[in-house]
Amino acid sequence: MNCPRCGTRLDHAGQGHPCHNGPVAGAQPPRHWRVALGAVVVLTLLFAAFSLLQAVITAGPLVIVLSLVVSVALGVSIIVWARLTKRVVETYGGRGTVIRNWAMYCGSVVLLLSVFLTASTSAVFHVGRATGALLFLVGVLISRAKLQRWLAEPHTPGEVRAEPPGAGAQPFHRPLLPPVEIQPRDWDASAWDPEIQQDIERRHRTHRT
Repeated sequence: MNCPRCGTRLDHAGQGHPCHNGPVAGAQPPRHWRVALGAVVVLTLLFAAFSLLQAVITAGPLVIVLSLVVSVALGVSIIVWARLTKRVVETYGGRGTVIRNWAMYCGSVVLLLSVFLTASTSAVFHVGRATGALLFLVGVLISRAKLQRWLAEPHTPGEVRAEPPGAGAQPFHRPLLPPVEIQPRDWDASAWDPEIQQDIERRHRTHRT
């Protein structure tokens, strides 16, 4: 089993290790996150390469099939990497806004639009797909740097950590109502509203009958 906070391998539950008490510094993403990141990087480069290839030559059936396989694999790897990233950030008390950046957003939009325009064979379309893929790759690398820098900051396990400035909108906190203090006169029946007192007496009489 592994520690849910730092990923350290444990022999048994409750085993003491460096993150058990006090601040933890220099944390790193787990190995499976790095593997998923590597898959996203490689598949994004392949996607961009196939797009540029189809922009300069007339693609045959083999190139089209390989391009489709790479596109599907890239989509799956992005989903897996995003889920693992969310889990890593939440494990250390953060939110997904820690890694968000404009390059990832813009690249994602271009890639999503290209999915609905796959029938297009123009060179401009394929160059646009390659550009979107490279822009998304830049965003992924920026996210990796932001995540590693954020994890490297000392923190206490279990605390909710602050996010970098500009990482996202702050959640709205509803102001608390002032506490209500019960006064002795609240129990004085003579100070109540006459209509309320009459209603209470009427209910007592109804209950007795």
